Amino acid sequence: MYRGLILNERAYTTPTTPPASFEDRSRHGHNGTFVNHTAWVRQPSGIWVSNFDIAQDDAIQIPTPCPYLDLTYHSFTMMAWVKRTALVGGNNMYLFGKGAFNVNGWNFYVQSTGEIYFQTCQTGASQSTTSASVVQLGKWCLLAITRSGTSVLAYYNGLLSTGAAGVHADPLSSSTVNCIIGNNTGFNRAWYGQQTLHKIYNYTLSADQIRRIFQSERGWFGV
Repeated sequence: MYRGLILNERAYTTPTTPPASFEDRSRHGHNGTFVNHTAWVRQPSGIWVSNFDIAQDDAIQIPTPCPYLDLTYHSFTMMAWVKRTALVGGNNMYLFGKGAFNVNGWNFYVQSTGEIYFQTCQTGASQSTTSASVVQLGKWCLLAITRSGTSVLAYYNGLLSTGAAGVHADPLSSSTVNCIIGNNTGFNRAWYGQQTLHKIYNYTLSADQIRRIFQSERGWFGV
């Protein structure tokens, strides 16, 4: 079995605005499209990031078939750089979503209170793990989770920050569901702000590996 990145967003540093699409640099080509008002915004460092405005319907959509993103196995890692700029209606804000609560798939988001939240779902059931750290408004940060067996760990800016830990079962297959970035599959839990450098690995990264990724990328975001 191939062991490595199954989603790896291209980092654009060109002087001109990139195409209005999401390019996956992994071997699986999980490319996506910008939906509604999603647009590129250039940072002072020169990197372009996806901007999701105040509308609830913004997102990046990776269409089916994308079976490698079902994650119906015991070990994986996902991460993204994010900055949230507003809270609207006390809603949770999604980084990734593929599936539905108590139905199938998995969800990775920030709660309205600011904690990282990761969820695995099956028919009539779900399991969740949250972080101890809180994502601040207007500040860039790297959010990551790892799964190994029944255990999920949360990381904030390269450091372990697990709060309430659930006992996770494998997600039920969501093979007929698109993978959504910046929203949930119902398009009613939008991210307000920016995201970039989304990554998913099909194995569990160590704490040191996550720390080194943070250190290598933090200069783009002034962290």
